[in-house]
Amino acid sequence: DEMRQEEAEADRTRKEVLKRFIREAPAKIKASREPGEIVRLMTEHVGVAGQQEAGCAALWNICVDNDATKAKVALLGGIEAVLAGMDAHAGVEGVQEHGCEALHNLCINNDANRIKVARLCGIETVVAGMRA
Repeated sequence: DEMRQEEAEADRTRKEVLKRFIREAPAKIKASREPGEIVRLMTEHVGVAGQQEAGCAALWNICVDNDATKAKVALLGGIEAVLAGMDAHAGVEGVQEHGCEALHNLCINNDANRIKVARLCGIETVVAGMRA
């Protein structure tokens, strides 16, 4: 009986930590200017729509007029992270909108990123997102 109480308490603690993380993570992502941190948080939590939306918005923001950052984001798996988030949350307007914006900024004046998006079936993902 005491063991079950301890397990129940540990379970409640885990759930509270997860809830707090889900509430706080989007703000942390939006505040981050570090591409690696943004991509990591997006990749680790694909199933959390708020994090995907915040991550896409953050990538969109840091890639504006910054060719070096665009290349770094792509190298770190940012394009894959955006597409995975869009695929996982096909019906979430904010994820689709910010995902399209992020891909747009990643591809401006960057042929390598355009090719990568196309090879990863990103065009299909964008079209599906626009229909959502």
